[in-house]
Amino acid sequence: MPSAVLRTDSEPGAVYAALEPEIRRALPRTETTISREGDTVTITVEAADTSSLRASVNSLLECLTVTQRINSVTKEFT
Repeated sequence: MPSAVLRTDSEPGAVYAALEPEIRRALPRTETTISREGDTVTITVEAADTSSLRASVNSLLECLTVTQRINSVTKEFT
């Protein structure tokens, strides 16, 4: 079963809060978990095939990028 592990230490609280609801949402042919230990968020994706893995990882990376950009912009105004 293909799998991927994504880790980030950038804005762990915001990343976890933003991605956890997305990960709870069941995606076909994938199983995804998220955990936070200290300043590191770890996302593990297991998929039935490489196409499902690619789609899931791409979706998560897009959410991660948007979350980090929003935090960057909001820090400029606080």
